[in-house]
Amino acid sequence: MIAIVMFLALVGALRGLAIASKEKQISRRTFFGFASLVWAPLLALAVLDLMILEGASLSLNLQNSSVWISFWFLLTSYPLFSRVVWRLNDAGKGRFWGYLALVPYLNFFVFVYLCVLPTKSEKAEV
Repeated sequence: MIAIVMFLALVGALRGLAIASKEKQISRRTFFGFASLVWAPLLALAVLDLMILEGASLSLNLQNSSVWISFWFLLTSYPLFSRVVWRLNDAGKGRFWGYLALVPYLNFFVFVYLCVLPTKSEKAEV
């Protein structure tokens, strides 16, 4: 079941990248806020996993965490990747960076890059 949900999340992300508006733009501050909201459960789960690996005794049941995270990705993949395209439009970059954000472990660096990348108008002033 998890594989089906993750496949559907990938389809949602690809759909968001493919049909997002080429005219809409989003500032880096707004993008950072939205991306951090979407990534918050994943980061919290990573911190909890690290705490458990270090020997912290937590009374949390994380047995179904992969199911919940996969459903979270399913719900947020389309809106997140459509906003990735809007941010790329704002920065004057191509959609290649959006597709690069689908690669695991590399996506974190792409999101950080999108959060610090200046807009087209800021580039023109320099």
